[in-house]
Amino acid sequence: MNREELLEQIKEAVHQAEPDAEIILYGCRSRGDALSESDWDFLILVDGPVSDERTDRIRHRLYELEWETGEVISSIVRNHDEWNSDIRI
Repeated sequence: MNREELLEQIKEAVHQAEPDAEIILYGCRSRGDALSESDWDFLILVDGPVSDERTDRIRHRLYELEWETGEVISSIVRNHDEWNSDIRI
């Protein structure tokens, strides 16, 4: 599976759980300096409160994809408005 195919599958998996989520690739894969064993790092921004249930629903979809592809997928799920606010620690 090539990079574009994997990214499309990740997009589909996240959007099955959260159709309006914004998905941002960051880290070495986004910079282009990843090694073959590097993981895939994603920031997933959603509208509304971020509960454990919402986060688990997204991560469960990604976990299934990890098993199918053998790739390691890491995710951070945050509220879109809070992430874009000027108040961050």
